Amino acid sequence: MVYVESPQDTDLDGKRDLIEVWIKRPKETEEGMKVPAIFEVSPYLQGTNDDLYILHNVDEDLTVGEATSTTLEDVTYVPEERIVPKARQVKGQADNAKVEPFEFGDWYNYFFARGYAIVFSGGIGTYNSEGLNSTGSEEETISTVAVIDWLNGRTKAFTNKTDNIEVTADWCTGNVGMSGRSYRGTLPIAAAATGVEGLKTIVPVAAISNWYDYYRANGLNLAGETWQGDDCDLLAIYCMSRMLDEADYASIKDLFEAAMEQMRLEQDRVSGDYNVFWDERNYLNNIDKMTASVFIVHGLNDWNVKPKQFDKLWEKLQENNIPSKMVLHQGEHMSIGNLNGIDFNDMMNRWFDYWLYDIDNDVMETLPTATIQNNVTMQFEGFDSWPVTSQSVKLSLDGTNHSLSFNNIPTSTVETFTDDLSLSGYDRNEQNGTDWLDALVSTPEETRADRLAYVSDVLTEDLHISGTTKMSITASLDQPTGILSAMLVDYGTEYRATIDTEVIVPNGIIYGGNAGSDDIVDFIISDTPSDYKVITRGWMDAQNRIANYRVDPITPGTEYTFTFEMEPMDYTLKAGHQLGLIIYSTDAQFSMRPLTITNFDVNTAQTTVEIPIVSGRSKW
Repeated sequence: MVYVESPQDTDLDGKRDLIEVWIKRPKETEEGMKVPAIFEVSPYLQGTNDDLYILHNVDEDLTVGEATSTTLEDVTYVPEERIVPKARQVKGQADNAKVEPFEFGDWYNYFFARGYAIVFSGGIGTYNSEGLNSTGSEEETISTVAVIDWLNGRTKAFTNKTDNIEVTADWCTGNVGMSGRSYRGTLPIAAAATGVEGLKTIVPVAAISNWYDYYRANGLNLAGETWQGDDCDLLAIYCMSRMLDEADYASIKDLFEAAMEQMRLEQDRVSGDYNVFWDERNYLNNIDKMTASVFIVHGLNDWNVKPKQFDKLWEKLQENNIPSKMVLHQGEHMSIGNLNGIDFNDMMNRWFDYWLYDIDNDVMETLPTATIQNNVTMQFEGFDSWPVTSQSVKLSLDGTNHSLSFNNIPTSTVETFTDDLSLSGYDRNEQNGTDWLDALVSTPEETRADRLAYVSDVLTEDLHISGTTKMSITASLDQPTGILSAMLVDYGTEYRATIDTEVIVPNGIIYGGNAGSDDIVDFIISDTPSDYKVITRGWMDAQNRIANYRVDPITPGTEYTFTFEMEPMDYTLKAGHQLGLIIYSTDAQFSMRPLTITNFDVNTAQTTVEIPIVSGRSKW
């Protein structure tokens, strides 16, 4: 265990922040052997403040804003010059730091047994470290990079926080890889986007590449499923485990509370718009600086860190010719080291060997660019691109018979729906989102006041969709603002795979080298057939129809066109099924839940949905 000095002073105590770092390395490194390091930063590592995690209220009306002329340049983050205290004066050297038991986790033990050092850090604001947690900020990135710098001999670490006895990472080759899931997979993207020397590869699992798209969507406050009302301030408080040391926290309590008040102001739940605060937390801005390779892992049913996060990152990686691969699976917010059907550990072993040990094992040539789990067969299939090569097909709405059609509908039809959650039986106290969804989506042939439903003809062959569906709705509202939402639905009675897993082979994975074992798991197939599955969704605040960083007011009764993207998806509908489109307003499972009742008049002749189709259109 060492304390790495970060070149910043976020808690304003006049000293550079020290970050507690845990290391597990082969004993041969004591005899001169040098090894690469696999590094994970976890703001959850040293505990969390569960009692303080109280979600913001989402049962509120949207704010009606005045027109703004904000430009993209206006919301661009420009780093400020920092006043950094001098580095600590070294008062001695130590060969090793304090040795204590620490659990790194079985997956990392797998790599420890294969000649890697494992390095863990909590980051700024966590228990036994210094600084303030600030959710995705530049300061958080700086503290992450500091550990990589130490592993490369560019900054200092000490045996404790007071004696200034230096300890070096002379056992490390300087080649560093990073991995982790969720927040722990997000910080590798942040670090790699600085271009820090020595970071050779990252493996972000279910990771965030743009914090705005995690907490917002086209001007709406919209966090992950089951996390409605979450926001940056709540996550910072949740992860600020320095609070667990009452004596330590007392010295920074007022400073941190003031920082949280400032964060609430800057994150702006009032408008939900993109601004400088969010631009600072948009790592996609700096992918052109990245030199590390990237192996993305993400669940196609992850509605916490939604698929847009990996899709937009992948797009930037390709634009900048960054070596990259991906695995997309049918699960949700999960790791896949022990998932049936794919030897992910072997993939990662070869990947890290190639990038950290410089072993020419042909991993870049033999692994597909994109490995995607098919939702029908549940088999993993290899493709040479993401999205899978497809044709963008624009479908029209036939308001007469409520059908999706490849043919333009010549007659103008206006159809009305109402934003009123009570129409679906939604209970704001019970928050019965599953019941709401079933009422909204099932029986598309029936007319409902709270949505419009359109369904294709029965498919005569499998229809493979891959990429981002784009929705364009021409409509008027009878209120000065409102929510526009849409979803694609697979209609057809099937025993579908769930996102839950079960053990199919106990201890089926032997890590080797006395590193333990793990069970092999697989997704559970439901024992009850379902009539539909929601494929993807998208949302927009009507006032943000031009851009997510500006307000364009709504005049009630005036027709506007609202264009937005749904979450990217790879999905196959089976022959015999039908593709459905639902147009609605408040999403009880994701969005704010306004109290005002709003009526929408949709011009179906001017409303289309554009779907990326790989195969299956010809016999529709």
